[in-house]
Amino acid sequence: MQGNIASVTYLDPAFEKLSPLLLGKRKGEAEAILIGNESVASFKLSLWPFWLQAVPQDAAKLTLILLLDQ
Repeated sequence: MQGNIASVTYLDPAFEKLSPLLLGKRKGEAEAILIGNESVASFKLSLWPFWLQAVPQDAAKLTLILLLDQ
């Protein structure tokens, strides 16, 4: 029995550069950076717990998820 798996992986080089730009920024500043980035079509910025007003300064505490339109 044989099987083949094919996949296509996309990673926008600009996506990897987003994290350092967002670290430590207040929510409004981070949103402005994302809105101004031509490789970001839409986004949802969630800070947790709810009382946080800025993106963490520690990159390990920031999760960016890339979703591709199909």
